[in-house]
Amino acid sequence: MKVCIIIGLRDDALDQIPSDVELQRFSSGCDESTIQKLAIHLGMTLKEWEKLVTDYRWIDIVKYRILVNWREKNSGRFSNLAKALTDMDVSTHTLCQVKRIRKGEYDISEEYMDLIPTDEILDELAQVIGVVSFQLGIELELPITSLDIIQYNNDRNLVAQCKDILYEWREQGVRPTIGVLVNALVNVGRGTKCLEEIIKSKGVKKYIPQEKVEEEKQGKLKTLMKKKK
Repeated sequence: MKVCIIIGLRDDALDQIPSDVELQRFSSGCDESTIQKLAIHLGMTLKEWEKLVTDYRWIDIVKYRILVNWREKNSGRFSNLAKALTDMDVSTHTLCQVKRIRKGEYDISEEYMDLIPTDEILDELAQVIGVVSFQLGIELELPITSLDIIQYNNDRNLVAQCKDILYEWREQGVRPTIGVLVNALVNVGRGTKCLEEIIKSKGVKKYIPQEKVEEEKQGKLKTLMKKKK
């Protein structure tokens, strides 16, 4: 079996089950026709594809979800994908690239990269992300179930979807920093210019979680009440 190993998809990687992020990167790098044919080659049905087309508005989500469904049904591995692509006479190069984290150039001060983005930054960013908000959520490692709920709750309101995705990531993320957000924007092909402009316009303040703000308010109130007594 011929597989591309230039970027590191070696035997140990071929035996791995692709993650949500890796399937998102792979599906984004292939056109609709290729993914549809690949899914059918892997044992999925045209009916399953058509149901996803009905359920989801954006074809990029359909491409991703059909591969997720295949993985869940069959414990699918990279080796299965590589063999199917080879049998279809399609290059495995795109598959190999899922292991590579793209590093783009950005005009954001390094001192900001480890800071947590504030509400103001996330609100502004949600306005400009557009149709890649779902892919961004996957790249930020949000659970698919969370993204499905967000989409359901916000119907076709892309701005509201993106805002909820960004806020959910900040609350759940292990390291919800501006640096992580920069890498995610690069990896979904959105680039960082939108974030750069927001930071230049709004600046970067220290993020204080709402619960901490409330605690400080309560503490000040208790102190004030004691003084009055």
